[in-house]
Amino acid sequence: MEKNALTRKAIWAPLADDRLTAAREEARTEMGSKEPADRRREEEGSGKEKTEGSLKIFSDVLSSLREAVIITDARGRLEHMNRKAQNLTGWSLREAANRPLPEVFRIKDNLVAAWEEIPAGRTSSAVLCHRAGGEYTIEYSAAWIPNGDGQTRGCVIVFHDVTEKGNLLRDMTHRAHFDALTDLPNRYLLKDRFSQAIARARRQGQILVLYFLDLDHFKKINDSLGHPAGDRILKETAHRLRSAVRETDTVARLGGDEFAILAGDMKSLDDAIYFAGKVRTALVPPMKISREHPVTFSIGAAIYPIDGNSLTRLLRNADLAMYQAKKSGRNRIKFYSESLVSQGERKVWNFDPSLGVAQP
Repeated sequence: MEKNALTRKAIWAPLADDRLTAAREEARTEMGSKEPADRRREEEGSGKEKTEGSLKIFSDVLSSLREAVIITDARGRLEHMNRKAQNLTGWSLREAANRPLPEVFRIKDNLVAAWEEIPAGRTSSAVLCHRAGGEYTIEYSAAWIPNGDGQTRGCVIVFHDVTEKGNLLRDMTHRAHFDALTDLPNRYLLKDRFSQAIARARRQGQILVLYFLDLDHFKKINDSLGHPAGDRILKETAHRLRSAVRETDTVARLGGDEFAILAGDMKSLDDAIYFAGKVRTALVPPMKISREHPVTFSIGAAIYPIDGNSLTRLLRNADLAMYQAKKSGRNRIKFYSESLVSQGERKVWNFDPSLGVAQP
């Protein structure tokens, strides 16, 4: 039994070797029979398939990104852009290919006139102009692409649309600085405007006047006509005050039925009195709600630097003058002054609109 097995191995081993050798010779013969050009074509075809496959993967990866991506060559001409970039710029890849970057990636106000001017290595904000005419607020960053020799072979720009985020931020900023009902500056913005106005008054050697206005009997108006009617009166008051002042002045709503006017560019008390009369005249006509309704105001005024050097102090003193106007019968203007009398004694100056003069 063992002898027969050894005999079969001895017979088949040389035969297997002969067949393997013959197969190798046949393969060499077949390869040798091909022309060099054929072999080159096969190798090139294989290489092309690999390159196309890599490009397809590259394109798929860029398309899957949430960010818009643009790639340029060393001359700043566009090589590739993903679908997100095409949507934001309005250019298709076919149309944009080989065009100068600023022609496709158009930034408003020409902040990026050439691709070399793109700030690399940091995030920047800009307004991107769409090809069809729209605009997007974007955040973008860029990086140079080095080649194997240490030279720059191009640039990659990554950006995304923050228009909605920007609109939300602007809305929040506006709400923080303006009254929701009247859209007038609020107390916070008045403080900022005061800092600017006081600096200008110091440079020009002029006075600055803060007027404090309060609607007379506003609670009765709300109770008798309702809060919607009260809101309409407040909005109409804001409109009239805006119309009565200059562009350099600030009208603010302090809250409730209280308003303030910050007026500069005045040289004397006479200028302040004239301005107060102008404001009062704008408020005199009856306001139409469901019917015409007479509305009156008590107004107090304080002058920088006579009555204070800070907004807090001027508001306090103008408020005191306004309450004196209410105690005196309402529907009138009073000026507060400490420095016009000795020993810091408080003195409120009355303004008679019919006479156009201030009286102690």
